[in-house]
Amino acid sequence: LNGNTAPYMLYAYARLCGIIRKATDAVDGEAMQWPEPTEIIFSHESEMELVRNLMKLPDILSEVEKDLYPNKLCDYLFET
Repeated sequence: LNGNTAPYMLYAYARLCGIIRKATDAVDGEAMQWPEPTEIIFSHESEMELVRNLMKLPDILSEVEKDLYPNKLCDYLFET
């Protein structure tokens, strides 16, 4: 799987969930507990660029809902 397709994005999400599950020692079938947030220090311009892109997510989700084009979400996730 590659590119900005829905299957690729779902695969990436599943991998992230697996990493979190292993890091938190969760048992299969058990609700996943996300780690508590901590203070984040941005030390590089690329990190700030990522934060700026992530802040666009609510607007992208509104567009997807309004226009009924879920591919916009895949495009956003792929570019971010």
